[in-house]
Amino acid sequence: MTFNKNIVILAALAMLIAGREAKAACSYDSSPPSFNGGVTLNAPRDNVEGALLARVQMSPDLSVICGGFDTTRGTATVVNGRLSPPFSDVFQTGIPGIGIQYYVSFGGSESYKIVPIQSLFRDIRLDFFGRTTGRAFVNFITLGPGHPIVAGTATNLPVLSLRYIGTDGRGESTLARVTGTLRVISQTCRVSNSSIVVPMPPIPSSALPSVGSTAGETNFSINLNGCTVGLNLSMTMTDAGNAGNNSNVLSLGSGSTASGVGYQVLYNSSPIRFGPDSSAVNAPNQIRLGVAAQDMFTVPLSVRYVRTGETVTPGRAEGRATFTMSYQ
Repeated sequence: MTFNKNIVILAALAMLIAGREAKAACSYDSSPPSFNGGVTLNAPRDNVEGALLARVQMSPDLSVICGGFDTTRGTATVVNGRLSPPFSDVFQTGIPGIGIQYYVSFGGSESYKIVPIQSLFRDIRLDFFGRTTGRAFVNFITLGPGHPIVAGTATNLPVLSLRYIGTDGRGESTLARVTGTLRVISQTCRVSNSSIVVPMPPIPSSALPSVGSTAGETNFSINLNGCTVGLNLSMTMTDAGNAGNNSNVLSLGSGSTASGVGYQVLYNSSPIRFGPDSSAVNAPNQIRLGVAAQDMFTVPLSVRYVRTGETVTPGRAEGRATFTMSYQ
């Protein structure tokens, strides 16, 4: 009886092995991977080439059966997509300045390749039942300074095609899609009063008795609206009559007849040092204003006279400054 029992078990194993050998090619026994949630991106302040804005994983993982083989091969391409030069692996989304990039792994490996794959994944190991898995991710990246980012939406994104190939050269492709809406939101504010005139009170020379003395402080503000909530705001003020001025005294303009005086612009009661007309992060003499808690933001400022010379000549005193907002 024991001998006969062993014969039955061996026969069953032989049948199981024969059944695996009889299968051909590779086929999928899972639904195609996808990402269905939609993606919302905040446009970055600095459009750096190739910067990663978001990464999402597609699901479910692929399950593939390739009966009759110990190993298989895999490859991936993008269909219905146009490359975004100078990249060879980033495709247009339909939103200016934003590209899409796929990368995949085969055989449950953590070794990923960016699509389109120039060479096959080779020697992908199969389990005893001839199965293996695959995984796909999506990157959304910036295309760089030559491709300004514009807020907008897109729904018809390029599609990923994944293909497993058996050792007999046959295989099956499946399409992985990002569905829903890709939405890009600008991180910015609008300046309500971009041209500001501050009438200064007339003062006698005696109000400025010595170099460095100040008088006539007058309040004004810069008003912003349409701000992205949570946006970090900074500002640089530039002397319009002397772009190289990095002091805290605004020079008088060519229409001035007064001399020995200048202007100081104050923020939080401290004189602002002037800097270059730049919105770059950490530009010289850039001041941090805070975080936008709502869509409106006010920058409270004041300006005052300051004595700069040993002799003060009464007359007309005009000063001009520009301000550059930086959204970070």
